[in-house]
Amino acid sequence: MKNLVKISAALMVIMILTQCSPKFSTWTNPNYDAKSYKKIVVYGISNNITSRLRYESTMVSVLKVAGIDAVSAYDYKKDGNESTEAESAAILQQLLDDGVDGRDPEINSG
Repeated sequence: MKNLVKISAALMVIMILTQCSPKFSTWTNPNYDAKSYKKIVVYGISNNITSRLRYESTMVSVLKVAGIDAVSAYDYKKDGNESTEAESAAILQQLLDDGVDGRDPEINSG
């Protein structure tokens, strides 16, 4: 009888926990035209340069382990200051020259 009570209590706890667990769902856009990139750039957004560099370096390492060629934006722009239009154009050109084929359309709409 004690075993039956223990089993019932355990089942009740399991039922309660599974009812309270988060539910996950995924949404995808059926009209999305997937693109394939050979090399991407990782941008970290932070006012703290050390945090930014740590994030970008970590993400680049993780992506490379996964077989994805990636570079850190820090390699192209060290400071966190806004770039002039000429600086942005020069950075974009350097990225393209280095084989980065994926880019943020907000940088250059051309």
